[in-house]
Amino acid sequence: NRRSQQPPEPGLVGKPVLDVQTMQDAATLRFDKGDEHATLVSTPKEWVVKEAQDFPVQRDFLSEFLFKLTELKYERLVTTDPKVFGELGVLMPSENGGKAEAEKTGSEFQILDSQGKSRFHVVFGNRRRAGEVVIVNGTGGLYLRDVDSNTVYLLSGAPRVITKPTDWIQVVVLKLESKKDIKQFKVSKPGKPEMVVTRVGEPPEKVDYDTKVDWTLNVEPPKGRK
Repeated sequence: NRRSQQPPEPGLVGKPVLDVQTMQDAATLRFDKGDEHATLVSTPKEWVVKEAQDFPVQRDFLSEFLFKLTELKYERLVTTDPKVFGELGVLMPSENGGKAEAEKTGSEFQILDSQGKSRFHVVFGNRRRAGEVVIVNGTGGLYLRDVDSNTVYLLSGAPRVITKPTDWIQVVVLKLESKKDIKQFKVSKPGKPEMVVTRVGEPPEKVDYDTKVDWTLNVEPPKGRK
């Protein structure tokens, strides 16, 4: 049912969720949701994932997330009443008996600068469902709680919040600039003859991934796979 209490003052309504200066000053980003924890750390060369042996961060994911926050607005101020945080999915596990619970606890996100000072600390909660009656009517978006002020807002959209560290990493098995980089490669398997694949001649001066390149194999391929 619609609550009869008066809505709080609008506060940050209409302003960007994340200001550009805070984004530029970010040195560490922390994502937490239940047992999932991802810490992204800025190095002189690139962003890395601490929980994944400092593997490089998938830059497209990070850019999309941060710039999305600078574009999104605080659409509505929903409540400052902790009693309804669970309904909106913006509780932290520490406020829920130490356990994460779907639809009740959210995804925590924090930005720290190079001095280790917290510059931005929020909990992303549930998505606003169409037709759902809340304390203050709004449209679309995601609930977000500002941890420092215990204020819950409805956002103008819904950023993709990644809390699993392996989902952040950029896995590059072999980086090649073009097909010219490969002249020969070998494939071996215990108990099987080694296969050597060799490039025939030189490819054209200008090549791309659609350029046809001929190769030879040192063994007879299986029937039907020549």
